[in-house]
Amino acid sequence: MDRIGKLSSNEIDVIGGFLPRIDPLASFFDFTFPFILETLRVFVPCPRALAKVDRITKLFTLSTWIVMTFVFILVSIVIWAMASISLSNGVFNALKNLSQSFIAAWAVLLGVSVPEMPVSSQMRIFFIIYIWYCFAISTVFQAYFTTYLVEPGYEPSIKTYEDIKRAGLHFASIDSFETFFEYIRYHDVETFHAVQFNLSSDCLKRTMLHRDTFTVSSTFFPSFLAHEAGINDESKVVCFFDESVILLQVGYILAKGGPLLGILNTHVVQSVEGGLLQSYWSRLKHNVSLRVGHVEEDSEYVVFNVSHLSPVFFLLLFGYVLSAVAFLIEKLFSSINRM
Repeated sequence: MDRIGKLSSNEIDVIGGFLPRIDPLASFFDFTFPFILETLRVFVPCPRALAKVDRITKLFTLSTWIVMTFVFILVSIVIWAMASISLSNGVFNALKNLSQSFIAAWAVLLGVSVPEMPVSSQMRIFFIIYIWYCFAISTVFQAYFTTYLVEPGYEPSIKTYEDIKRAGLHFASIDSFETFFEYIRYHDVETFHAVQFNLSSDCLKRTMLHRDTFTVSSTFFPSFLAHEAGINDESKVVCFFDESVILLQVGYILAKGGPLLGILNTHVVQSVEGGLLQSYWSRLKHNVSLRVGHVEEDSEYVVFNVSHLSPVFFLLLFGYVLSAVAFLIEKLFSSINRM
């Protein structure tokens, strides 16, 4: 904005860079043909991959988990009651206490054998219904379980200012933003707490790496920073709102009626038609790649390996610890009763 003031007072002749084509400027200055047409958009943190354990626990809704637990307890009690009724006739005597009934119900749910097959017709009918139920639940669970172990998915994307408020993000700003936003009449970020930075690149890096801020930027600059950081799949760190704040153009402005307008337009058109911009951009990215020295390779295919089974091993370890604690408690009570 200081340069625009100097241009209007004839202290300088030409200004180049990102320029918003708005009525106040178009009324007093001439614009050359643009090198690049760009949009200024809201830059937000990209959604992170969900933790595998969290995704598996949310495989079913909370109400479904509660119903499944209730059914498991109810079936165990019914098995124990039916076994107790049949016990006097000697028809079914394997599930003579409640703990064995729970073990049998859990075994069917996991798809393993029970201690003894039911003999009475009522018990068989009840068991086959429960087996069908467990088969359906197990099929659905296993189908999604393997999928979510390999690719658990991502958090919801930030698409609106309401999403920004819910995420508790601050606005990453630089000194010139306030004057620029006032000039283009952009007031949507005024309600957010601003965190000041010296450079716009610092704002973008804070949003990419720390994920606690959002800012505004052109669309190509964050992509360049991601390329500079050695990130091959920029879609994981570069995310914008769908709508644009304002249309920008890379070009020159000069005082109204200036004699340099035709000369600059000729050079701009020739450079664009000759492919100088594409050549410069290609060389710039190549030099950045050489300076970085390595690029993080990403693939849409994920190899299923032992690391994906870590939640299962943690669950197995938890079961072993729980069994060991239960065994020690039983031994303690047994020793106390013998005294």
